[in-house]
Amino acid sequence: MDNQGIYFAIIIGILLILSFATAVIWFFMVAQKRIVGSKIKQKEMELIFQKELLSNAVTIQENERDRIAKELHDDIGSKLNIAALNIHLLEKNILKDDNSELVFQRIKDAVNTSAARTRSISHELMPPVFQNFGFGFALEELQNELNSGGEIKIGINYYQNVKIKDKIKLLHIYRILQELISNTIKYAKATKIDIGFEDEKNYIKMTYKDNGLGFDKTKSLTGMGFSNIRTRVELLKGKMEYETAPGVGFEIIIKFVNHD
Repeated sequence: MDNQGIYFAIIIGILLILSFATAVIWFFMVAQKRIVGSKIKQKEMELIFQKELLSNAVTIQENERDRIAKELHDDIGSKLNIAALNIHLLEKNILKDDNSELVFQRIKDAVNTSAARTRSISHELMPPVFQNFGFGFALEELQNELNSGGEIKIGINYYQNVKIKDKIKLLHIYRILQELISNTIKYAKATKIDIGFEDEKNYIKMTYKDNGLGFDKTKSLTGMGFSNIRTRVELLKGKMEYETAPGVGFEIIIKFVNHD
């Protein structure tokens, strides 16, 4: 074989090696792409599953709250009221002295306190006005109850902008506000709370602001309360951001889809 043939064979060999190497690289890249795609799809499915699991857990929790609230109100509450009535009738028909009257008064106080606490717990678990009259009336009742105490002034404005009809989603919004108000009362020492709902096409911007102590924003919001808020915001397909600093109060803005 002459030199030209040898060179030609070498070139052919090099080309074959390059072709083989290219094919190997291409196969490796395709395989890697499929693996990455499979992992991404798996992660997406896991995320969807987690969200569905979370949604179902919250729904079950609310249904159980509703059941317990009805049991407290309809069963235990009514029986305590019957007990109070019977005590009143017994008190009228029994010969009393100073000691027996004191005992009767203690029993009545205990039953009345238990009945009042049962009603309170029942309403906290599931406000009857929310169940019977809806979101707007529940917010008005919440506002009136807080303002009647005189220690804090709350204003809830433009809730009519919320067009959502799904009862569970409306309950998520109500629970978020309950949790925020509870945190303000417990920790912020605020005298004023302002809540507003602004319509932004397909979205609602809910703004919650208090004039309390505030806190260092670099410290992330932790605790079960804010964990519940984040969970409900996610279930509403919303986003939230907040601003605060020591001495300037607290403001949180939550945006969520304004339809079912």
